[in-house]
Amino acid sequence: RFTIGLIQKTLFSDFSGMRFEPTLRYYFKKEAPKGFYVQAKVGVGYHYYYNFIRNPDSTTTQTNRQYFWAYGGGLAGGYQFIIGSKKHFVIDLYLGLQVFQAVLPHSPIKDKEGMDKKEEYEFWEAFPLDFGLSIGYNWGRNKKEASQ
Repeated sequence: RFTIGLIQKTLFSDFSGMRFEPTLRYYFKKEAPKGFYVQAKVGVGYHYYYNFIRNPDSTTTQTNRQYFWAYGGGLAGGYQFIIGSKKHFVIDLYLGLQVFQAVLPHSPIKDKEGMDKKEEYEFWEAFPLDFGLSIGYNWGRNKKEASQ
């Protein structure tokens, strides 16, 4: 009834980058890994954002890519379908809540002159809803294959 997995996410937003999330799932029926489940996860990501620095002596702006680490976890519930003639293809739907924290090397907030504040800036992910649709392959043997 328990399974482990690894989710890899690539984010394309103001804070872009990659995140890896090991998961532990509990399936309510013995037919795991199919059916309804609850999931716990932890995660770590390496992200970046663009820091725009205005030169006070001119109208030019310098752009720097700033990298940072994020970490956190979450809980979710979902349903996994297993399809195909040999029951190896997987469609997975889940919905849950997550919390991720990051410490940026510089604040993305500017002071009144438009200059970057030179201080560490801690933030929590602003969108705690976690949802997904994934398509994959189940490497395990199903019960019919194991009995042959």
